[in-house]
Amino acid sequence: METDVTHKTLAAFLSSPALAVNPYREVTDLEFKLIRLFAECGCLNRSLSLKLVSYINPTFDGKMLSLYISAKDAERNRRTIGKPAKLIRKLDPTISESDLENFSVWFKDCTLANDGLVLKTATDADTFASVYKMDQAAKSDPNLGHDRKSLAASCMRYDFSHLPYHPAYIYGSGDFTLGWIENSQGKLAARVVVCTRINKDGLTCFVPAPIYTNSNVAADMLDAWMDQEKAKATDQEKHTWLNAKLLRIETDDGLLAPYFDRDSSVKDNGDFLVVSRLGDIELSSTHGTVSDYEYHCEHCGCGLNEYDAYWGNDEVYCDSCFTDTFTYCDNCQEYDANENFTHVENHGHICSSCVSCDSDFVQSVSGDIYHIDDCTYIESENEFYPLSEEGNTWFTSDVDQEPYSIDDQAKLPLWFPDVMTRDQAIESGHWTLTTKKETVWYSPRTRNFGLANRLGYYTTNIVETWTLKPWLEWNGYEIVNNQLDLFEDA
Repeated sequence: METDVTHKTLAAFLSSPALAVNPYREVTDLEFKLIRLFAECGCLNRSLSLKLVSYINPTFDGKMLSLYISAKDAERNRRTIGKPAKLIRKLDPTISESDLENFSVWFKDCTLANDGLVLKTATDADTFASVYKMDQAAKSDPNLGHDRKSLAASCMRYDFSHLPYHPAYIYGSGDFTLGWIENSQGKLAARVVVCTRINKDGLTCFVPAPIYTNSNVAADMLDAWMDQEKAKATDQEKHTWLNAKLLRIETDDGLLAPYFDRDSSVKDNGDFLVVSRLGDIELSSTHGTVSDYEYHCEHCGCGLNEYDAYWGNDEVYCDSCFTDTFTYCDNCQEYDANENFTHVENHGHICSSCVSCDSDFVQSVSGDIYHIDDCTYIESENEFYPLSEEGNTWFTSDVDQEPYSIDDQAKLPLWFPDVMTRDQAIESGHWTLTTKKETVWYSPRTRNFGLANRLGYYTTNIVETWTLKPWLEWNGYEIVNNQLDLFEDA
């Protein structure tokens, strides 16, 4: 239910002639979390939550949350800084403690990612490789664009264990410098590669690639460092990486190569790869190598020719990785990712698409998936029961030949051959039902009562006893009325 408090707060923002927000700007992670918080707890719908969060303009302020509590504060540009739960509770006191706690935990993880940030630099190949493979700090709302890209989404963030070195290793030629930011936990918050080549005249350039970051604070630190170092460069006119050298390392899959964000063509002079406008090699692959192979496996990165490649979900795989990742569906005769398969009793593995779209597959009362031909539908329960479970979970009544849940069966004496439901037994007029409570030992492992073992517990069980009414008897073929026989003899 939408609350009056948040509606009044939003109404005040909307009615202020001095305030306006850009509806097309990118929503930060922090804003998105708050939009979900307000929408999912029922304070506002998703559209109104977006408007409110746009006006309160939440940001990180060290380990605290900063925002506009009211329209008047926004008009005066007076932000309130404090603990996240406390500030959000001011905006709407009806938000549950559990929702506030979950948001506070997420907020703390983000601020911890920016705790104790330290700038480091290196030029050697081993450090380039190790930094690229570092564990990353949590994302904390980085503002991304042309010069700042997502560290968490970088195609070079993997360890590339199938290669002898990480692709970034080739930066260690001496013509490049790596700048990076670590937090107090030793996790990577941001990194940038800078061309610092010394030309034939002894002049040093300083030309950076985009910053890859999970943190605005860390990216700002790298920007400040780069501004400082750029001012020291003696070749201020240099704006490209042309003529910079990269280590030339051959692997079984081709030449080792990272993905380049700029000046991506290189020449192979036999000793080094040299950045060149006329280069015949493009460092635009995300697989860690460049080669004559037409494709590379999305999973292990190995090189593949046309006849060796397998396609799945619009991606290419080698035979081994494809077999490990995909399964063949016998129903639709298509391959799909392993996680999209459901085990269907007596039919093996069927893809989830077939299970959800094909009416021939149903969910049984136990939750397992069966083909409809392997089940019986019990109308009174509105459930499907496996045919193989007849006598255990369901039975067929001899009265109307319809299936019923075993829970509805009348436990008639063993000498009586017919089976029926309790209601049918009572409606027949032949049987008397008596019940009594009995304390028994129940074993969950064996699902049996009365088995005295340690893996169980005492429980109360209702014991039913069915007996023929006194004037009736079973003659071996049918139930007969003794009273009628007496009248006939008389």
